[in-house]
Parts: sequence; C-alpha cells; structure tokens
Amino acid sequence: MNGNMKFWNCGNVANNQYPMLPIGNWKLGLATLVTLATFVTAFSEKISEVCPFASHGDPPAKNLAEIVVSVKDDDGLEVTRPTLRARFGEQDVKKYVTEYIYPTKYDVDVVETNGVYKAVVKPSDYTMREVGIICKGTPTLVDGKIDLDLDLEIVDEPSWTNYGGTMTASDGTKSDLAMEQPTFPVRSVKRRILLVPGQATKFKADSLMIEIKSRICSGK
Repeated sequence: MNGNMKFWNCGNVANNQYPMLPIGNWKLGLATLVTLATFVTAFSEKISEVCPFASHGDPPAKNLAEIVVSVKDDDGLEVTRPTLRARFGEQDVKKYVTEYIYPTKYDVDVVETNGVYKAVVKPSDYTMREVGIICKGTPTLVDGKIDLDLDLEIVDEPSWTNYGGTMTASDGTKSDLAMEQPTFPVRSVKRRILLVPGQATKFKADSLMIEIKSRICSGK
C-alpha cells in the first residue's frame, strides 16, 4: 500500500474490531461519503416523484376516468358527492341506499271467532325499492375528453296511502282494512356530458345543481 495512506477507525462496538477507511488527498472521507449517499438517495426519490416509472419501464396506459359528481339542492346544500372510477367503456355504480320491502298485493279473508265473522287482510307479493342515492356513470374517451353517460337517481322517503276500506263484522263492529302502498318521490338525471379533464362542468336538472370534475388516470 501507499506509505502515505492514512486510515480512520469507523468502529464495530460488538467485537471491538474497527474496519479501516482510507482517506487522503485522492480518497473520500467518511463524512463526504455519507453526504454523497444522502444526496443520491434524495435525488433518486425526487426523480421517482416526478417520473414514477423512470426505473420500471414504460408507464401503464391511462385507461381510467375518475369523476366527482357534486349534487346540491335549490338551497345550495350538498345532497351527495360520489366519486366514480371506471375503465373507459365500463360502468361504475355508487349507492347510498336503504331497502324498503313492501307488499304489492293484499288478500282479504273472512274468519270466524266465537261466532263472529271478521275480515282479515293478508299481504303478499312483496317487492323491494332502494331509497337513497344511486349514481351510475359510463365514461368513453373521445379525443382526450371524457364522454360521460350519467344516470343519477335520488329517491326520497316514501309517503304511505291506505287503499283499504272499512269492514263491518257480523256483530256490527267495524274495522279498517290496512292496505297501504308507498309513493316514492324521485329526482333523476339522465344525460350524456362531454367533460374536459381538469375543468368543472356545471348544469341544473330536476331542481338539482350538479358540478362534475374529472381526470384521466391509470390503474386497474
């Protein structure tokens, strides 16, 4: 080795053995090595932020649309704000609902109890209706823009109407026949909208103010 070479202990506490790092006019000292390593690490992380695919080949194709649909009522209060994320040509659905199950048919039977004949209502043929917010969207890529097929439905709590009448039993007593059916208030928007990614699109429909923001991204 060069007789003018200097060495500096960098320490091994476990066995008190110290590897020697050469330093001198033509070698880097330990502090310089640490500084250089820190710089290289920071630079690599910065490159990954700016170009995350720089060390992993070509970036994946931008094949997704991310769409935020903000819905407000006439008073400016936000009703819902679903985010749709779908491949181009595929549909995404967001639901915030409660299932209402109710009968669509009622049968009336006459029964005898202790010599008294009375009418009894028996519900049947049950069905289900979703109450709440249902937002569906199918994006298509057209010349860098997003052609969105939007289907938005807001179903409010139902009101109930009794369509049954009054029945008089054989002993003269009267009773109401409960045959209730719901009525669901519905606000809906079905529209095709051409969106410019990064820009907001606003319009009003069915007493709703709608603002849509979109972007094109990549992913599964």
